[in-house]
Amino acid sequence: MLKQISCALFKEGDTPRPPIQFHQGLNTILGAVRGEAGSIGKSTMMLIIDFVFGGNAYVDSDAVRELPEHAINFTFEFDGASYHFERRPHKPKTVVNIDSDGNVLKTLELKEFTHWLAGQYGMQLPGASFRQVLSRFFRIYGKNNHNELKPLQTRGGEESQKDAITILMALFQYYSSIEDFKHQLQSTEDMIAAFKAARRYEFIPSAVDGLTKYKQNVVEIASLEQERAQLAESDEATVDPSEVEHANARNELSRQLADARRLIKDKRDELHLLDLNLRHGAYPTEADLKSLQEFFPESNLAKLVEVEKFHTKIQTILAEELTQARERVQSEVAELQDTHDSILSQMDAIPTSKAFTPEFLDAYTALDR
Repeated sequence: MLKQISCALFKEGDTPRPPIQFHQGLNTILGAVRGEAGSIGKSTMMLIIDFVFGGNAYVDSDAVRELPEHAINFTFEFDGASYHFERRPHKPKTVVNIDSDGNVLKTLELKEFTHWLAGQYGMQLPGASFRQVLSRFFRIYGKNNHNELKPLQTRGGEESQKDAITILMALFQYYSSIEDFKHQLQSTEDMIAAFKAARRYEFIPSAVDGLTKYKQNVVEIASLEQERAQLAESDEATVDPSEVEHANARNELSRQLADARRLIKDKRDELHLLDLNLRHGAYPTEADLKSLQEFFPESNLAKLVEVEKFHTKIQTILAEELTQARERVQSEVAELQDTHDSILSQMDAIPTSKAFTPEFLDAYTALDR
């Protein structure tokens, strides 16, 4: 629990006051004199308490704007152990862990600090963070969350009712029973949003949304059908739509077949180079060395032989890698050949049709779509 809060700016008159102590049960902030309890710092003190629990409303308060830079020191006690901290409203993103003498032990990021608090209070709840749960119960003037008509909401009513109810379910540990459905709903909503965006930017055809649009579509379809018929007649023969479909299919398969043949040729060239390296390697013969000496009589053949012995060792290692590479390429060639044969079979299965020019097929298919 929170045990105490202190600050150099806490004063009674001009006298610094001792740390404010907290005890088990109800702790109350009261005005000093009945009827004269306004503007004495009750709300500010509540914002400071929220601040030590990781809140940020105090950072934007009048007190912080009007007062010099200061530190809020506070102590939590859990299982008999005391933990001392310091947090500054002018550096609200960090919380400093200190010892009882004020020496710095380590600096924590705010999220790291609130995660630690959640663990100490046993509030690591699925579906809600520590601050999401805690914030709605700090009903303080200045946090703009004191609307009695929206008791579940925080952030001045900006939070949706759906999110507020989700936090409430998490607090009572019912969130896990709906978590899968919530994720499924979110995924579906994301898909719908993507679909609507695709329609808005005309990446996919828009739905017919009314009789006017339907009538426009009927007129446009009739016009396109007429244009398609005129295109078919311009070919000087009756065009069966199924023949165009077959021709398009064969053309596509022909492109795939050409790609497969090109890849097979590339792989067979690679295989040929590997075979050459495996058969001949890079070993110099005695004749090679004698020929070299004819051009360079003063060359050190003994030294060259030593170098070539080293090359021979390297070649032995390379031979193993070349063998593995050859096996891999052979396997790739076999797979490509299977693909090639499969494409040929598919082409043979398509009924032959009259020859169409690529331009005709492109125009006819565009109109048909």
